[in-house]
Amino acid sequence: MLAAASKVGETTYALLCNLGEADAVSRELQDILLGLAKAVANTTAALVLNAKAVAAASPDQAHQNKVIAAATQCALATSQLVACAKVVAPTISSPSCQQHLIDAAREVARAVEGILAVCQQTCRDDKLLDNLKKAAGEVTSALNDLLAHIKEGAGRNRALESVHEGAVDNILAASDRLFASQGDYL
Repeated sequence: MLAAASKVGETTYALLCNLGEADAVSRELQDILLGLAKAVANTTAALVLNAKAVAAASPDQAHQNKVIAAATQCALATSQLVACAKVVAPTISSPSCQQHLIDAAREVARAVEGILAVCQQTCRDDKLLDNLKKAAGEVTSALNDLLAHIKEGAGRNRALESVHEGAVDNILAASDRLFASQGDYL
């Protein structure tokens, strides 16, 4: 799915080049955006590993399953965030693209909160919980960096908004269908 999202992002950039809109978002800003999305993914991976440690420490299978489900949800939300970033990076100056990425970041934040809530209910090991909270803080920090970049890029590129909003909306609709179909393959 991530490969398909990357291909959509590259195609979008090529389309914008052909339309003369490629300068709307510099390649450097796109690379920074993708790097920040990957930082969220890396910190989330560490959080999931900490959640796995909490699950392993739980003697109750039902509690283990709750922690694993919360960690899985967080990993999926993060995967969608990265895919969304790859798709919208070339058109991030568009308010609708920014909103899609902000919504994806919110889903990751909710999933992180879900992991914390489930683990605090199921775990009594302070060291494991402290490690988990630290990892959650790192995800939050990475998300804040990503959101700050979106906001900063939006301000810089507001004057360069595309007159081709219809094309951007079509690309976003195709991306939504791609994300929606993800559940069919899991």
